[in-house]
Amino acid sequence: MAKLSDLQELMEAKFTDTIDTLCKKCGELKSACICTTPFSTKERNSYFLHINEEKASSRDITHCGIFYENKEEMQRILKEAKKHFASGGKLEEKEGGILLILQGKHKENLKDFLKEKKFKFKR
Repeated sequence: MAKLSDLQELMEAKFTDTIDTLCKKCGELKSACICTTPFSTKERNSYFLHINEEKASSRDITHCGIFYENKEEMQRILKEAKKHFASGGKLEEKEGGILLILQGKHKENLKDFLKEKKFKFKR
């Protein structure tokens, strides 16, 4: 017959599900997912950024990147840029780095804003 303490231990046991699921982005198992690879970080003066404006679903969008910074630093820069330009924006993972996307036409102003933060541009 089981003791009362054994039954209490069984009731307090926490079970976890160890089933490996598929990644929604790449379709691989999460244990072998290539989407979660960490970004390579580089010094700001060792790479160049490009910036362009385009229309997407009848709205103006400004793309800037690819940044090789850590994600926390890029989220801080995005927050400052959104506040400075009074527009929406987001970060997108691309080619081992991060792409900054802002709503609206901000090409020249964004270039000046990022030059103050010691980023370099191709042109």
